[in-house]
Amino acid sequence: MNPQVKFKFVGENPPDDLPTFLFSLSNVPYVRAFVAARNIKLQLASEAHLSELLNPQNIAKINAGGFDLIESPELRASCTVICKYVDRSLLAKPSESLHSEISDKNGVKASITKTKFSLKIRCATPQEANKLLTNGVKAFSIFIPSHYCELDQWFNIIQCHKCYKYGHETKTCTAPQICSKCSEEGHFYTHCSKSTSTCPNCQGPHTAISGECPSRKHLLKNARLNHGLAHTHPTNTPAQPTYTTTNTPHTSAYSYATAARPPPPPHP
Repeated sequence: MNPQVKFKFVGENPPDDLPTFLFSLSNVPYVRAFVAARNIKLQLASEAHLSELLNPQNIAKINAGGFDLIESPELRASCTVICKYVDRSLLAKPSESLHSEISDKNGVKASITKTKFSLKIRCATPQEANKLLTNGVKAFSIFIPSHYCELDQWFNIIQCHKCYKYGHETKTCTAPQICSKCSEEGHFYTHCSKSTSTCPNCQGPHTAISGECPSRKHLLKNARLNHGLAHTHPTNTPAQPTYTTTNTPHTSAYSYATAARPPPPPHP
C-alpha cells in the first residue's frame, strides 16, 4: 500500500491547482492526488518519498506556502518508535527530562510517553524514527539497543460510510444510507436534529465513526493480536544430542549438538 499524507491550505487565496502548487514547494513526486475544497491527500510511491516530503526543510517550505500538515493515524505510527524492556531507572525519570535528553543525545525532535515497561518515542518525521530503529536510543548513561526498538503499528479498520458497519467498503454496500450520528435513515449528520448519538454497531452513545466504540476497539485488538502472531518467531528449543554410527563393527562415533551424554552401546 502506498503511503499517504494529507495537507490543508490555510492561506487566504487557495491556488487553482493545489497539487501542482504543493509539488512546486517540495519537488517530491506523488502517484495520485485527491482534492476536496482546501484539503489535499497525496499518495506517494514509497516510504522514502514520504520521509523526503516530511523532512524539516520541506515542511518549512510547505508551511510558508500556506499549507498545514494533517496528521493521520498512519503517519503518526510511522513516526513513533516503541522501546521495550527499558531499564526502570530510566522510566523513573521525569518525562520532561527524558524528552530533552533523548532529543539532544539522539538528534531527534521527540515527545515521550512512558508505560510500565516501555517508552513510546514520537519523532517529528519517519526519517527520525528510522534513525532510532537503526542506531538504538541513548539516554543518560543507558543505551537501548535497536533490537529492543520497533515501529508503532497502524491498522486500517475497514468501515463502510453508507451503513457504517465494519468489514466492507462503501462502494460494495447495498444497505440504505444512514446518519452517522443517530443511525437513522433519510438524512446525513449535517442535517441531524437528534440531541444524542447512537452507534449502529454497539448502540452506544457515540457516533458511528468514534474511536471509543467497543466494536471498533475489539476489531483493533484482534488486528494487533493477529499481527503479533504473524511476527512471532518460533521458540528456540535446545537441540538434543545427535549420534552417528560408523559401519565398522564394534565401534561407534557420535557428535553432540548442545550437550554431552554417554555414548550409545556398540553394535553387537
